[in-house]
Amino acid sequence: MEKARQQNLLAPVSRLPPELVLCVFKYLKDAVTLESKNYEAIKVKRYEWLKLTHVFHSWREIALCTPSLWSDIRITRRDYKWPAGCYNGLSKTL
Repeated sequence: MEKARQQNLLAPVSRLPPELVLCVFKYLKDAVTLESKNYEAIKVKRYEWLKLTHVFHSWREIALCTPSLWSDIRITRRDYKWPAGCYNGLSKTL
């Protein structure tokens, strides 16, 4: 694993400034979130942008250390197959 990380450091894209990588993450998250509000028009899954965090270890660290990327996580009945009875009283408690 360590050898793969060292090889990744040689890729020009790995030298992008963290601020630029963060801008890309935020742009993609916002673009997908806007589009996913209309369930009929979804072309990209809501959390598809997360795949970028698996390109480089440093990119994953950037994403994990940025609270604004995680401040709007939605789980809806369309996103997740809730076990029977799990959500019956959920709206009452929120």
